[in-house]
Amino acid sequence: MVNPQPALGARRLAARLRELREHGSKRLTQGELGQALGDDEALSPATISMWENPASGRLPPPFR
Repeated sequence: MVNPQPALGARRLAARLRELREHGSKRLTQGELGQALGDDEALSPATISMWENPASGRLPPPFR
């Protein structure tokens, strides 16, 4: 069964990721952030969106 309420840590991380991307010294689109975080291949904007949405239940892997 999936927990309908994301953990507090997940909500904070999602909010912080979006805050840094949108209000940092250089504002980035989700696509630009995906390019910056991708190793050999850019991460999709959909992946970044899932990370920024605490309801998705998806968090970035620790190495990111």
